[in-house]
This record gives sequence, C-alpha cells and structure tokens, in this order.
Amino acid sequence: DVDGTTCTLAAAITAANTDTATSGCPEGSGADTLVLPVGETITLTTTADTTDGNTGLPLVTSVITIAGQGSTLARDPGAVDFFRLLAVGSGGNLTVQALTLQGGNTASYGGGLRNNFGSVTIVNSTLSGNTAAGDGGGVSNHTGSVTIANSTLSGNASILGGGVFNDS
Repeated sequence: DVDGTTCTLAAAITAANTDTATSGCPEGSGADTLVLPVGETITLTTTADTTDGNTGLPLVTSVITIAGQGSTLARDPGAVDFFRLLAVGSGGNLTVQALTLQGGNTASYGGGLRNNFGSVTIVNSTLSGNTAAGDGGGVSNHTGSVTIANSTLSGNASILGGGVFNDS
C-alpha cells in the first residue's frame, strides 16, 4: 500500500524494481501491485529520474501494476522543472488501473507517460492536460506496446499525437 507518508509512490516503484525494501516500502517480489489511497491526489513537484528524459517518478523496469482506486497523479502546475509523470524502460511492464494522469509537461516525449521498449496497459483511467514539446502529449510509445481500454484521453497536446503517438 502506498500511503504517501511511510511509503511514497516513488519509493514503492523503486522497491518493486529492485526487490529491495526502500524508504518505508517493503521489498518487491516478482510482479508487484502498488495500491494507492482511494481518491487521493499525488502531486509531483520535481524530476525524480532522468534515464529517458525528465520524469517525475522512477523509471519502471519491472512488472508493476498501479491500482489507482480513483486517485490522481499530477505535476504541480507551479513546478519549475519540465517533466513527464511516468516512464517505462526496457524490460518494464506497467499496468495503470483507475488512475488519472494530469498536467505532465515535458520538453521531450510523452507528457503523461513515455514507453521506451517496454509494455504499457492503461485501463479505466484518464490522461488529461498533458503536454509534450516532442511527440505524444498523453502517451508516447517507442518500440514497445501500449494497450488502452475503457479510458479517456482529453486535452493533451504535442507536435504529433496529442493523445497517443506510436513509433515503430
């Protein structure tokens, strides 16, 4: 469980990726499910990872499900850094359920979410108000797979693919 105090979402992603207890979060083990509090807003204020451009949370490199339970993951509109909300790297497999991703703003690709050689599934979720100076305001997919079901993409902006940009 991600409670935002003892175990933050950033620490939970790190624990899941490394299978090591991290900053109040128990160690991950194989495929991990990170459960967010019901209806909460998690506000990101700065870049946490620069592996694939500035990202507000650590790069997902393992099998992770984020069970949003109606919560929102948002970039603080007053944040100085330009950063996307989530990124998935090679070997990463991210499922997002019942979560709103909003306000991501990046100078590169994928304002809400960037997938680079991984796999992403978005279910019963909303991506809105995300911006990318490159491609994919909501989602940018580069040589990976993206599945979107029962979800809403609205108000996302970029040069190509305001909602979704699929490359290769």
